[in-house]
Amino acid sequence: MVTILPLATQKLGVPRAVHIGTEIGSPFGEPGDADGQEAALLYCLNAASRLRRGEVEHRR
Repeated sequence: MVTILPLATQKLGVPRAVHIGTEIGSPFGEPGDADGQEAALLYCLNAASRLRRGEVEHRR
């Protein structure tokens, strides 16, 4: 799961999540920033493959 609200996500007990660190409304970055969006997506896919159940990773 990609989240913009990591504390709420942890409380819900989702299996695993990645907090990208962007604002509400643009979880993968700014519109038109294809390079930034691609980097965010690749980061999430990589994190999903290594996170264990109950973990939330924070990208800064």
